[in-house]
Amino acid sequence: MNLFVCLFLVAYFVLCFGGEVNYCKLSCGRVKNTICRRRDCKPVKGCQAKPMDDETRKFLVDVHNEYRNKIALGKEPQFNGTISNMQMMSYDLELERMAQCHANECKTSKKNGHDKCRKTSKFTSVGQNIHKVSGIELFDHWLYPNYTENFKNWYNEIKFTDASNYKKYTKKRKSGFEKKQIGHFTQFIWAKSYKIGCARAIKETNEKKLKYVMLFVCNYGPGGNTNNKPVFIEGPTCSNCPEDTKRSEKYSGLCQEKNNQ
Repeated sequence: MNLFVCLFLVAYFVLCFGGEVNYCKLSCGRVKNTICRRRDCKPVKGCQAKPMDDETRKFLVDVHNEYRNKIALGKEPQFNGTISNMQMMSYDLELERMAQCHANECKTSKKNGHDKCRKTSKFTSVGQNIHKVSGIELFDHWLYPNYTENFKNWYNEIKFTDASNYKKYTKKRKSGFEKKQIGHFTQFIWAKSYKIGCARAIKETNEKKLKYVMLFVCNYGPGGNTNNKPVFIEGPTCSNCPEDTKRSEKYSGLCQEKNNQ
């Protein structure tokens, strides 16, 4: 049986028969958790969920790990060094569930982009990257080319990121790029983030030229982009791996969970 199918079934039985997580107890101060606030998490009017599949989940994890491994091994021309604590990503269905609940709101404006409270039963801090794709028609297999370009765009924010962020994250941009975004990149390669779950939804607009907008949401646990914390720690690869991790055989620059073979 496919690994991701197994993970889904385990999560399903835990949630349905092993005791549903009470997300209303996972608030962020006075801000309700997204799943508590939305309850059934169904798509709002005019919004259509596009459920994830195993192939896409694997693809998302692989692309993240390839980029993270590249910079950890010192193969990134815009970073002169290697990384000692870069963790390998694996998929998390609860993060996906939270992301889908938010994506199903189809909030496509910049002002309303991110949800405010994304805690899960495992992570009190959850990071988030969002991308919007606009087009004239809906078709099923536009996903991989757009995802590839999307991740490339997130990673390419390295061009605008001041190197001082790596030791102490302050959102500082390179001179001349003060208005550019860097947060997608820094979350993408945040060393201590080791789980990811993504979701997508499509909204039909009233515009003739851009009839549809796809909202693509990725949640990361534990979340990155924490002020004054390091994005990663420089040093020999995998020399500062967390406990219960080891150097990955597939990605020699990444620390892999020992129970995630």
